[in-house]
Amino acid sequence: MVSAATAHCRFCGHPVGNCIGALPGYRYGDGTITCSSCHVTAVKTDPPLAEAWRFVVGSCQGLGLDARWGDIRVRLRNAPDLVSMAGQHTVVGLTRSWWCGPTVESDITVLYGMPWSHVVLTLAHEAGHVWCHKHRVTFAPEEAEEGFANVVACLVLTQVARRFRPQDCLDALFANPDPVYGGWLRSEWQRMTSLTWRVYLEELRKDGVKGALFRCTPNALGYLQLVPPQPHVYNKPSTIGFSGTKNCSRILISFGATVPHVSHKTKKRD
Repeated sequence: MVSAATAHCRFCGHPVGNCIGALPGYRYGDGTITCSSCHVTAVKTDPPLAEAWRFVVGSCQGLGLDARWGDIRVRLRNAPDLVSMAGQHTVVGLTRSWWCGPTVESDITVLYGMPWSHVVLTLAHEAGHVWCHKHRVTFAPEEAEEGFANVVACLVLTQVARRFRPQDCLDALFANPDPVYGGWLRSEWQRMTSLTWRVYLEELRKDGVKGALFRCTPNALGYLQLVPPQPHVYNKPSTIGFSGTKNCSRILISFGATVPHVSHKTKKRD
């Protein structure tokens, strides 16, 4: 248990400790601090991770996203392991894809101990990258792919039960001031809503067929940083109603994360 009154939950930014208004909290072995509310739905073992992945896959299939989802390995890792893999302290999810001739193989790694909605968000974001990799869909500029991945994450989040607080994640995604992960989400979301999802996806598929003739290059490294909910500005969605391989080359790593931008000015890094 966390007793200090100055700690904050890594995922929602709520104060954790003994002060007035704070929630009880937990500190994981890797140093991650989570409030009791987020801890209730924390994904810390393979069975709930597999359940979350099945939920994301089913949602993606319902959206018409096909990518041989059953072949993708999904795993949990603690914060130090993810930092070692990604070189970023704030990354909580990443996708690695290998081009083996005409075939693309991918795996997804997510942070241990995240609450359910954050796990679904991260898996869905990474699933968006996987779909792009497998269909050779490229964006110009490359950062726009993060916008598409977040569009997928938003559409999947609209299907998450309210008790898991998916609206908090949706609000944070659209309020994100980061020009890549927030700006391109808003841009791609407006493009998608103006075309409809089906037309938007079909245009990306056609572009992917053209792009497959060219050499794929790695994305720029980056991370997705969430901020607390803010007043609605965009026509955003609501949750209401709605492995190793031989002879592989050209590794592509894409990052997604669900680290909230907490209200205090300094926060402890892992």
